[in-house]
Amino acid sequence: MAEEKAAPAGKAEPKKKELTRQPSALKRDIQKRKTTLTQCSYRSSVFVCVRSFETSLEKKEAPEIVKTKLSNVYRLDEIKA
Repeated sequence: MAEEKAAPAGKAEPKKKELTRQPSALKRDIQKRKTTLTQCSYRSSVFVCVRSFETSLEKKEAPEIVKTKLSNVYRLDEIKA
């Protein structure tokens, strides 16, 4: 029992991945892609809320519905700030 079992000849032990530094240009591109995606999703949600608010005004819906849609627009503004 003093000897440990060796790995089979066909299979080598997997090498541990060493942490290496990313080049700053690559890191900048990755961060820009992340921020662009979040900004695009935020802009689209704002556009959808504003569009639904405007259509409710054009259709002259009930004041309660208009108020809730307007509050949704202001709520999105608060989230970003």
